[in-house]
Amino acid sequence: MKFKLNSLDDLVRSERGNVNDVADLRRIFNHASRYFQEEKKLMLMLQKGVFPSEYMDNVKKLKEACLPSLEKFGSSLSQGVVYKEGEELGVITKQKEERYQQAMDVFEEFQLHDIKE
Repeated sequence: MKFKLNSLDDLVRSERGNVNDVADLRRIFNHASRYFQEEKKLMLMLQKGVFPSEYMDNVKKLKEACLPSLEKFGSSLSQGVVYKEGEELGVITKQKEERYQQAMDVFEEFQLHDIKE
């Protein structure tokens, strides 16, 4: 058996290819399909996850009942974004807005009670 030394995101993309038909995705990701019967949940689970890692500077924040604001959501390791010490987590870009919306969709669709979930 060959193993790829890629990120999980790369592996999912290579398996998924340009397939967007839900029936085909269910066939390709048959194990995930068993756990995520609803189409929206399956599609969310086949995307790369997002997490406000730099916002999480205290374990108590994991108990917060909602996501941090868009301005505080992100990482200084993100491409093309440079932060100075003491600044908010930066510039709002289209990519950052899309990742934030994805996180909001996951939070709502899975009816999460706090960030820890």
